[in-house]
Amino acid sequence: MGSTVADYTIDKGTPDWDVPLNADLADIDTRLTSIEGETSGQNFYLLVASSTAPTAVKAKADYVCDGIADQIEIQAAVDAAFAQNGGIVQLSTGKFNTTFPVTLHPTITLQGTHGDQIFNPGQLVANSEIAIQPGFTGGAAIVMLGQTAGGYTGKSADSRIYHLTINGDLSPAGIHGIQASDYIHGAVLADVAVVRPTGKGIYTFTENGSQPFSWTFHRVLVDNAGDVGIHLINHTDCTMVDVISIGSNTFGFQLSNMPNSRASLRCSPG
Repeated sequence: MGSTVADYTIDKGTPDWDVPLNADLADIDTRLTSIEGETSGQNFYLLVASSTAPTAVKAKADYVCDGIADQIEIQAAVDAAFAQNGGIVQLSTGKFNTTFPVTLHPTITLQGTHGDQIFNPGQLVANSEIAIQPGFTGGAAIVMLGQTAGGYTGKSADSRIYHLTINGDLSPAGIHGIQASDYIHGAVLADVAVVRPTGKGIYTFTENGSQPFSWTFHRVLVDNAGDVGIHLINHTDCTMVDVISIGSNTFGFQLSNMPNSRASLRCSPG
């Protein structure tokens, strides 16, 4: 069998057609049994269930959080996907309480389930929420690292964050929502909300002589950041579509040295 695609066509008018049919059915059964017996290989995605997820979701999850230091389970899923040369880490609905940054490796997608990113007070409905806790230590809820700091064998590229809310209501002072430094190419943020971070909402900067670049932001919201809403330094070839920074304590956007970039932004003062 190998990796060949089976042809189960039975020509019209075939005599004793039940014989090839039964042979085909037996072959399909053998193939399914072989797939079910696999103990290794890349999953389509790894599911991380929140402590408040429905029982049926927890039963299917690869990792189940306890609501105390949920970055442990999220990081384990991210590490496992990275070990399989890339993949999707799917967060269930619910709140994920974190006390330390989640490091998002290259080629990994971290995604939740879509919610309402309405920035009027009390109206945002976050279906998948990373909630920074009072005892949090580290720079940001989600951190991306370059090749040097991350210890990667190749360049750091193609991380994704989809359908996710980061909430800083309980955060210690100065904690950012998403932070990235050094050479990190081609990251994508879509349907992402960073709500009331005590530091910056999204922050990229130069380290080891390099900086993140060529990112895409699509429907991204930073709401009432304690510092700059979105701060991008030396960030070339950036595309930002329907990106909002509202109510930040300093600047809504601080964008420096961004050639070949294009943006559709909305900013409201704090």
